[in-house]
Amino acid sequence: MRPRLANALRAFTLVELLVVIGIIAALIAILMPALAKAREAAQTVNCLSNLRQLGLANSMYINENKGVFPNGGDDWPQESFVDVWDLLGTFTPIQFYDCPTDNNPPFNIFWVTTFGASSGFPNVNVLEFPCSYYYPYHFYHRFGPGQVPGFVKGVKITDVIYPSEKVLFPCYSQGTGHGLNRINLGFVDGHAATTRLDELNPTTPYGPYNLDWTLYGAAGKDLND
Repeated sequence: MRPRLANALRAFTLVELLVVIGIIAALIAILMPALAKAREAAQTVNCLSNLRQLGLANSMYINENKGVFPNGGDDWPQESFVDVWDLLGTFTPIQFYDCPTDNNPPFNIFWVTTFGASSGFPNVNVLEFPCSYYYPYHFYHRFGPGQVPGFVKGVKITDVIYPSEKVLFPCYSQGTGHGLNRINLGFVDGHAATTRLDELNPTTPYGPYNLDWTLYGAAGKDLND
């Protein structure tokens, strides 16, 4: 006599089903923080890779331009938000300009939308593509003790006394994917690192960690080691 189908294939009871769902929910709750940390770590690595690529592009530019940092002939903010990326675009494609942790809108669009009108940028049309990175003011301005302040075209690699401690490109992502109180930085010597804010020298007049205003300009040191 053939067994009845109901006996051969017994369905889960409601209690059993709820127990299974509870176990799955507990496993997800345990795994989620680890997955979030793994995702954050992957995004940070991606951003650091972008910064190293931009550092390499800058080195190639300098080698072809008599040791002079990128300078399109415009002052701030045009130079830091537009000109530098036009000049480096010959050496690296635009996919390296967008940090994966950045919000929508990304840093450059957010900044121009929020502050551009008061700084000479009428609208976001001046920006050619989304960008999470920035080019500090002192790579086309001289200032600090013993220097004649003002715009210059010829800041040279030899002006940088501490290339491994002088920030060339900070990541100003609007997200928090690199951790609270931390920032990804690309340095003049080409390396990139995630740095705690308290590892940076305080700056004036716009501080405490405004990388445009390092004491002694390009000759100064950004890290407080």
